[in-house]
Amino acid sequence: MELSEIKHSRPRSYLRDAYTLLHLPRFMFIVCFMIIGAFMAPRVNWTVFILEVIAVSGGVLLTAYRLDEMKGGHVSANIPKSHHKISAVIGLIIMFGIGAYLIITVHWTLIFWAILGFVGVVLYNFEIGGKVSHNELVFGLTWAFTPVCASYYMQTLTLTVPVILFGLFAMVVAAHHIWSYGMCRCYHSGTCKEYLEHQEGHKKVTPFRRICHGMECQARLVMPTEVHKHGWELINVQFYTIIVLTLVFVTMHFSL
Repeated sequence: MELSEIKHSRPRSYLRDAYTLLHLPRFMFIVCFMIIGAFMAPRVNWTVFILEVIAVSGGVLLTAYRLDEMKGGHVSANIPKSHHKISAVIGLIIMFGIGAYLIITVHWTLIFWAILGFVGVVLYNFEIGGKVSHNELVFGLTWAFTPVCASYYMQTLTLTVPVILFGLFAMVVAAHHIWSYGMCRCYHSGTCKEYLEHQEGHKKVTPFRRICHGMECQARLVMPTEVHKHGWELINVQFYTIIVLTLVFVTMHFSL
């Protein structure tokens, strides 16, 4: 079997690193699950839904991913650590501010989902307990099950068996999605190599100084081409499946 070819990334910049840190394809999973959860409700309170999306965006894009980067430090060589801290604080202010408003104006029981999401994000991104918290199961619970069920609960203040079952389905899809990255080489390897070549004056390339703790690239393996391609095919299928499912739930909601 041939090994998959390592493709070098384009020269890095502050803005490029900041864009990479958004992890937009992965964040789209969360948005889709929130949409599905909200649109499973008989009626959608758009104010509540929009505020939920803003709060989650702040908590995930500005805080969770930055905390993850501070822990691992593998995709933002051009961004000072202090900037990650500032971003994380801003994200927390947005998340807690909107969360408090929803708890006061909608129902106090929403605090359960706020705590579940916050604890999940902290446990997962800071790897508290090591593999006990930083694994596919916790990833699926935090980034898939919670968005589905919390979104539905915010609209109805109740949970139904179908919603819980779909939340479990979403959890399995998310866990399998993150597992599928293990079949691919580390997609940051080009970035790490180019960064070191620049730092070392193109003399020689040594292993990246900072530890990359992401599940998709722990071992920094270059997988056989067939395995590598199959892994990305699985990732793409999962992504488009969730997009189509989201469209199905939205169209069903408006057609009833």
